[in-house]
Amino acid sequence: MVYDHIKNEPCVTSGLNGTCVGVFRCPTASLTYLYANAGYIKSPDTIYDYPDLPEICSYKNKEPVVCCTDCNISKDEPFRHTSIGPLGIPRDNNGPIAWSKCLDYLKDLPYPCRGVGNFQVKKIWKADKKCHVYQLQNALAVGGRDAQRWEFPHMALLGYGDDENSAQWLCGGTVISERFILTAAHCISTKALGNVSYAALGLLKRTDPKELWNIHKIKRIIPHPEYSAPSKYHDIALLETETEKSLADTLQVVVLQKFDDATCANHFPPHRHLKHGYDSEKQSCYGNNGDIIDTCEGDSGGPLQTNQFKCQYTVVGVTSYGKNCGIPGSAGMYTRVSYYVPWIESIVWPEETEERMKQDNLWLDKWLNITT
Repeated sequence: MVYDHIKNEPCVTSGLNGTCVGVFRCPTASLTYLYANAGYIKSPDTIYDYPDLPEICSYKNKEPVVCCTDCNISKDEPFRHTSIGPLGIPRDNNGPIAWSKCLDYLKDLPYPCRGVGNFQVKKIWKADKKCHVYQLQNALAVGGRDAQRWEFPHMALLGYGDDENSAQWLCGGTVISERFILTAAHCISTKALGNVSYAALGLLKRTDPKELWNIHKIKRIIPHPEYSAPSKYHDIALLETETEKSLADTLQVVVLQKFDDATCANHFPPHRHLKHGYDSEKQSCYGNNGDIIDTCEGDSGGPLQTNQFKCQYTVVGVTSYGKNCGIPGSAGMYTRVSYYVPWIESIVWPEETEERMKQDNLWLDKWLNITT
């Protein structure tokens, strides 16, 4: 049924109170609208899943005004510039450079199951607020079991020493482009062996035969400019390799955005290397209250990741440090990647970053001319 309501008037859909708003102001409705228009048909035989479109109040310029029951109805239209890519992935046409690059990788590279997308939009009823919230389905990274070969081919092992045959392999990292690896700043050097020299890809265990190791020399080491050892803040760095890493067959890159903050602050109180205590803006902490699932020695620099899209992972943290390794209820500290994406983009994709800045400056000049 189509109700002849104007925007912002109250409405009822499926027995729930809502508000009539443009489809792009209602998060769950806008995603459903975009997926349906892009031809992604949901059915029991597909992996595409999204809520039904809410009842329509009216139309404006051929776009539906829907009865929205979402908790967070947007003032603007955040999904207006979103398109659905060929693998069923939402793409913000004005979004971050790192996100666009990762979607390009996912589209162009031979991922084992690249022929299909893998998404689920969940609409969750909040009984206390009597409204819905939505989320794109993410599967948390698996902990506490052995990885399978080629399951995480974006992960790197970092080596220290003058000779790759006698190098010591002490830290981890994550391939984020053809030439760059993301790691922890405290992993860029050791007192005994000096700077990190090598990155090994394609192996599952340190005991793997050397013919499985794809070793690259490190050309450039770039710690975050605000990192100062032995402080635990800004513990993030980039490593540039001398040669490009082949992003095909056995290597894929990952997408470049827990315990609650009070628990993390309790686990990591202020001390001489963490003077201000846990910083929820730049750090996060994860653990498990019941099982022994944690990061331990040798995991430093490696990724905390989620499986956001089929075959492709999203790095949300860089392993920084922890205490009481392997004890139930313990927690590991991670550098929160989302805070550092602009810095990462400026180094890994400098041309795109410069072009984006030019576009932003042109927009700002135009806006200032209008308002002055």
